Amino acid sequence: MDRRAAAALAVFLTAGVLILVGMGVGLPAPHGWDELSDAFSVVNGIFSALALIVVLVTVWIQFNELRMQRAELRMQREAAEQSRHELFRSSESVFRELHVHLLEMAINDEDLAEVWPESALTLIRCAASSSSTRTWSCRTFASGI
Repeated sequence: MDRRAAAALAVFLTAGVLILVGMGVGLPAPHGWDELSDAFSVVNGIFSALALIVVLVTVWIQFNELRMQRAELRMQREAAEQSRHELFRSSESVFRELHVHLLEMAINDEDLAEVWPESALTLIRCAASSSSTRTWSCRTFASGI
């Protein structure tokens, strides 16, 4: 049995016991509706107090749930921002790789090499080569710039 069902059963049993005790304490039997409502006024007060307690507990639970939801939304927003940043870096890297690839294609194409100035070709070749394979002409050219 879950907690809600157990709580409801406990409330009904308590109300029943209170009614039986109230009637069996030696009070005279009620003769009209007004006396009957007076006999249950204590039970009404108890149920009103229980209803107020249940409302307060519900508000407290909802407040905690909203606080946890805000914290989770904040974490999701931070994760989305970090993911956006990483995606930007990745796309920037891919763009640079494509640019280098296009430059290499332009350098290797003999028809395009004719229109490039010699200084630009040397600079592009030096930039495209790794630092360990740079030739003496690349170092000399780079130092002269």
